[in-house]
Amino acid sequence: MAMKKKFLPLLMAGMVVVGTTGLVNADTTTATVTGNDTQTLQSSVTVSGSVTTNQGTAPAGKITVELPTKMAFAVDKVGNLTGGTYTVKNSSKDAIDVYVAEFTKTSGNINVKENLDSGTSTRADVKLELTGNEDTVNLADSRLNTSADGIKVANIEGNNTGNITLAGEAGTVADSSGVDQNGASAEFNMVFKVKKA
Repeated sequence: MAMKKKFLPLLMAGMVVVGTTGLVNADTTTATVTGNDTQTLQSSVTVSGSVTTNQGTAPAGKITVELPTKMAFAVDKVGNLTGGTYTVKNSSKDAIDVYVAEFTKTSGNINVKENLDSGTSTRADVKLELTGNEDTVNLADSRLNTSADGIKVANIEGNNTGNITLAGEAGTVADSSGVDQNGASAEFNMVFKVKKA
């Protein structure tokens, strides 16, 4: 079962980073109070809170979404790539759009490519795709790291769940001095953006 992290972003401002902690983008403000060290200083603070309905639904104007925080894939000895299917739960009243905004390699020797070359791609060369109910997202697509929102992978109605599937393929060219002898591994960082639809 995929690990999940609940988060409650402000409307149209949610992000989750796969494999790491969740991030919530929100405006923060500070106030500076000044006085003598013999005085008691005061500052007003606005505190926002929310309470879900008895059905677990977020109040109007808020988004509550559960997204996977870890995904994995494996390539076997003949080049078959196995991924997985992950659940996205929208506990909000409103429909949401889920975008893949970024995908970068942080370490390792697996290469994610937009397309594989049948003459040169080894099992350490993979083509990865995320599929929801919107666009299929090639994780090597340059739009992921350059466009404002990325690529929409799913739309999920209020109080509903949807699935996102990680799948792909790997090269099959023999590499006796590299991956065939030593294997390969890598870590990647992926960012989801969530907006009210």
